[in-house]
Amino acid sequence: MISRLHTISVFMLFVIAMPLLAQQQLQWQPINTAWSLRDPYNITTRVTAPINRMYVSNTNGNQTLWVAGKSGLYRTANNGFAWDSVGKSGTEYLAVTQRGNSYFAIMKIGESTYVIRSTDNGVTWEMNPNAQISEAVTNIVSNGRVVMACGVNNGLYKSTDDGNTWRFVDVARYCTALEAIGTSFYAGTNDGFVFRSTDDGATWTNVGCSCNAVTCIAVKDNVVMAGSPGGVCATTDNGATWKSYNNGLDAQYITSIIVVGNNVYASSAGRGVYRSGILGNSILATWVPNNIGLGNLMVSDMVLMNNRLYAGTQNQVYAANPEGTFVSVEDGAEVALALTPNPATFQANVSFTGTASTNATVSVVDVLGRIVATNSVVTTDGVNNVAVPVAQIENGTYTMLISMNGVTYSRQFVIAR
Repeated sequence: MISRLHTISVFMLFVIAMPLLAQQQLQWQPINTAWSLRDPYNITTRVTAPINRMYVSNTNGNQTLWVAGKSGLYRTANNGFAWDSVGKSGTEYLAVTQRGNSYFAIMKIGESTYVIRSTDNGVTWEMNPNAQISEAVTNIVSNGRVVMACGVNNGLYKSTDDGNTWRFVDVARYCTALEAIGTSFYAGTNDGFVFRSTDDGATWTNVGCSCNAVTCIAVKDNVVMAGSPGGVCATTDNGATWKSYNNGLDAQYITSIIVVGNNVYASSAGRGVYRSGILGNSILATWVPNNIGLGNLMVSDMVLMNNRLYAGTQNQVYAANPEGTFVSVEDGAEVALALTPNPATFQANVSFTGTASTNATVSVVDVLGRIVATNSVVTTDGVNNVAVPVAQIENGTYTMLISMNGVTYSRQFVIAR
């Protein structure tokens, strides 16, 4: 007889299912199959070229997704149902941003880059030869008041007059990342330093050295996260200390980080998208693949528009609706979640805190984000113990997911025999 010591060993009914889809997994769908686009002359164009960056503009509450790619500049105002080609066809664009009624894009021709501007929502573009930045730039962003560009050698460049003039800002030399987050600017360098400005780029604070060359930056309350070719680093103490958070990241090269509520999504070069979570002021350790419908594609950038996530790949844009809350749990975290033994051989014993008569789902997820075993249980108040048979699961690294009350908790473990 099973003791009321809150032990649930009904996992004799645990379902081995390969490959079922996880409830908390993102369900990605392509929104522009074969890049079927509508150009200004309503001539259908088919483009299959890598995407560099994406941007979401907001005009009078209406959001538009912009895509800067190897073969042009495109936009959609209806979540990808129809696309407009708004750039010079066959020309590479590196980035696009908005300040008021003006749009700015970086156009690349050969090894040279040019900042161009549109004041009619991208219908026409102008390039002022007397207002160009003296070195190649890779990204351009705006906080709504000023426009900032990222130079590859000397540092940053700032314009306060809609790109008519640019002033050199001697900070973040060898700039590799530039983000406008709220009204603040964040810049990262190839030697791992992160800089922050809260006064439109007039002054900058060194937030410290992260773990590697910075490829992207994201912020959630007191947590500053930096992606790099070596994974994800974060600081919770204003840069006094930085820590690596790479548990579960099979592909270390991170291209973008997006925060949605308490969820953190990281895109990678060659292994798709991963999800982790923030609890309080701490980013927690375990990452879980979220690649259903996406696979192990190279994702160059991600953005959030109209409560949907968009991922740009080598030839398409994918979209997914984030749902629920995901928390990856370390020892000593607010939710007690333990797994023994680790490595597991034939059975993994999971213990977690729960409330009386709560429906919970316990799942084992492989590195591709597929559920290989799952079952539903009803928890009791206090500590619940679940015995998960793993004898029929192949050796490897897996993640145990506990989903209840709209929140998913995780613990990474290994099966080895």
